Amino acid sequence: MSLAGLCISRSGVDITLVTDQGGSLQTSERRPIVSGSNLDPIIANADSLTSTIASLATTYPRELTVLSVSAQLRPHHRDAFLRKAGLTVDRRFTITHIDAYIATLDDREVETEPCILVIEVTTKKYSGHLVTVRSDQGERVAYPLRTEGSTPSYPLNEFIHQIYTWAQRHKYNVSKCVLLDVSPEIIDRTLIQSSFASTTSLGVFTGADLSRFAALYAFKNIDTLRDPDEGIEDGEYETPAAISFSIGNADPQVIIAKDVMYPSFEEVVFETPIKQSRISVEFQLGSGSVSQNDGKFTFATIILDGLSSDIEPKFTVSASVDEETDFIEVFQGLDKEEAVARVLLQIPEPFYGRAWDAVKATEANK
Repeated sequence: MSLAGLCISRSGVDITLVTDQGGSLQTSERRPIVSGSNLDPIIANADSLTSTIASLATTYPRELTVLSVSAQLRPHHRDAFLRKAGLTVDRRFTITHIDAYIATLDDREVETEPCILVIEVTTKKYSGHLVTVRSDQGERVAYPLRTEGSTPSYPLNEFIHQIYTWAQRHKYNVSKCVLLDVSPEIIDRTLIQSSFASTTSLGVFTGADLSRFAALYAFKNIDTLRDPDEGIEDGEYETPAAISFSIGNADPQVIIAKDVMYPSFEEVVFETPIKQSRISVEFQLGSGSVSQNDGKFTFATIILDGLSSDIEPKFTVSASVDEETDFIEVFQGLDKEEAVARVLLQIPEPFYGRAWDAVKATEANK
């Protein structure tokens, strides 16, 4: 029986079938939604995709399908889309492009816990995830080191270079930089390669590649996928540390306090003393000075570029945590729908990864 990897990318829907025995490729096909269209993979249009996915299901019978989606696709958008498109909402069968990519890594490479910079490009933002890939009880996981987002007016090579420089400063050897769901013809590989050392390889992967990666993920995890879904245990959660933000050398401002029950959403408005064309907002755990702790508690950064000089330099910052997803957002002004510059960045669990481990280590040494 066949296993399928499905990817909804900026250019359409790609499907790849593999055998459930040897894992060999059987077929691969792309179905553009509209010729020349550029889909928004963050808020997929279920109406335009439903008939395409249904047609693929009829054409290519398979035992199960793993869908690869952007790491920036928010769960409530994802679930609503899956239901409308006739796909299962069982979380085991929907993975991020990052999960799909790391399924392709050689076992020996995973044993070295490689540091990889993953970039996603959409029409509205860039997002960068700096991770180390680890094996946890046989499952490959992307351990988060830092997450960054920016408006697309910020040069992509500068965005990549900024994350790479941070990695170097903190002694992380980035072995690969991979751009996911990106058409190679729109990328200046030479310019991007100049953003980091020659020892770091560059990979550019399309939706067709990601569908193959998802099919490989299905093959490697077939036993788990065939087991009935046991679901997620219900429980009550509290934030084990505060989440704060800062700009430049300003003192951090707490946006979500410690020991707050999930789910929690908070919003803060702040004003800069002068008008600027670009601002960078740092997010960290706790409320200590970023300079004093050398940024070890920082887990994410949002860059707003191309700010309007016609309005007052007021900005809105928000953060949200719940059991399944967490996000931070910064936009210019008070109305997000009218904002010229806006970035909503879905982040990995903030209380898992480099920053959280630094917090725990600090607490243990007190």
